[in-house]
Amino acid sequence: MTDLSVVRGDAAQIALTITTAAGAVFNLTGYSIWMTAKEDADDPDSRAVFQKSTSDGITITDAPNGRATVQLDPEDTASLSTPVDLVYDVQVKNGTDLQTPITGVLSVSADVTRRTS
Repeated sequence: MTDLSVVRGDAAQIALTITTAAGAVFNLTGYSIWMTAKEDADDPDSRAVFQKSTSDGITITDAPNGRATVQLDPEDTASLSTPVDLVYDVQVKNGTDLQTPITGVLSVSADVTRRTS
């Protein structure tokens, strides 16, 4: 399990290093990646707080070494009541090979300053 934290309404980059269950580097060559965060793991994906993918918000930065970056935009968390803990996972897929190498809690804390102009 990998726990993360962000501030509500802030842009954030989350660096991922994806490994196998045995701890070896996961070669991402040819894989797509999804990261989904929800208030409840049983919620359908349509009710996710946010979902990122390699076609929208995730960049594979070093495929042979299992590295990728997730770009969170301010609107991904801006409307949340805080503090809140979201459950999230990261899935990788190549053809029919689907794996979930990362799961955890994403803690979203309150932003204190609301006025910036």
